[in-house]
Amino acid sequence: MGTASGIPKLIRRGRRYYISIYNSEKRVTERRSLKTEDLAEAKKGLARQLALMENVDRKGLSITVIAALEDYLLDHVFENCAAPRRQEIAATHLAAFFGKTALADVNIPMCRAYAAARRAGKVVSGLANVKGRRASDSTIRRELTTLTSAANHAKKWKRISPADMPSIERTKERGGFLEAGLAGEAKFFSREQIALLLFHARGQTRDIIKLCYYTAARRSSIEEITVGQIDFARKKIDLATPGKKQTKKRQPVVPLFPVLEADLRRLVVGKEPTDRLFKTRQFPYQFNLTCRALGFDEPHNPHMLRHSRATHLLQDGKKPYSVAALLGDTMATVEANYGHHSPSELMEDLK
Repeated sequence: MGTASGIPKLIRRGRRYYISIYNSEKRVTERRSLKTEDLAEAKKGLARQLALMENVDRKGLSITVIAALEDYLLDHVFENCAAPRRQEIAATHLAAFFGKTALADVNIPMCRAYAAARRAGKVVSGLANVKGRRASDSTIRRELTTLTSAANHAKKWKRISPADMPSIERTKERGGFLEAGLAGEAKFFSREQIALLLFHARGQTRDIIKLCYYTAARRSSIEEITVGQIDFARKKIDLATPGKKQTKKRQPVVPLFPVLEADLRRLVVGKEPTDRLFKTRQFPYQFNLTCRALGFDEPHNPHMLRHSRATHLLQDGKKPYSVAALLGDTMATVEANYGHHSPSELMEDLK
């Protein structure tokens, strides 16, 4: 049980560790899961909570950026998101830059300074003990979206007033080699670029690229896919990861296309139904290296393989309903995001 002084205490329930803290206002002991069975990791989580409590003005005049981010992760992300790692990494970078800055003091010049520092690789977080990595505009935009979500969470929980909401500007993505139609449409690789990626990539990087493209699946679904999700007899692949929390991002059952069968049979040899096909955790890094080696301008990310597959199928005259079924999306989403042609192919059509 948390102490009456409000100091958090580490406890264990079952196999997992929790933080127990006494809420003097409600006169109850509250418990927050640390989402770990490892004692060392649990102690780190407790240390973070203690640091956050030191960063929050006890008079209730302000809440720091780092405190708002931690509250958002503990109260919402870890509880409700199936894959919280991305938001956790974003929070790590944001906390390294903004630190003890009051959430209410965050403004547009600060956001632009953060974007510039991330592009230059000058944000040093716990993920990089020497120097930070250079971030793309899409990554920076996603991180600032996390900060916006944390601020909205703080307001919803009445930790800040509406008047103390920060002014956050999310960076716009700059153009590159990407082909795009009208503003707001999904960016995608051309067919020639897909062919180059498949020709030059090696090993598991090539296998993941090929599976992501032809199944139009999200990267995490392919990285986590197990042998048991592949049904060679019925020619189907179930993209829903066993035991993973289901979210609005649906993971449908997709066809096992003939172009994938030989690769999949090679990948399942010697593995049990519960074994994953891939062991690598470096796919995004290797994917970006391959794109750069081929001279592709930034930004580029693995999710564009999904966009590319949808776009190419529609360009081939496939029914939007079938494309939506493959993606696990609605017809409205498909028509809004993928119903376009590349400028080069449009020119050929209109000649």
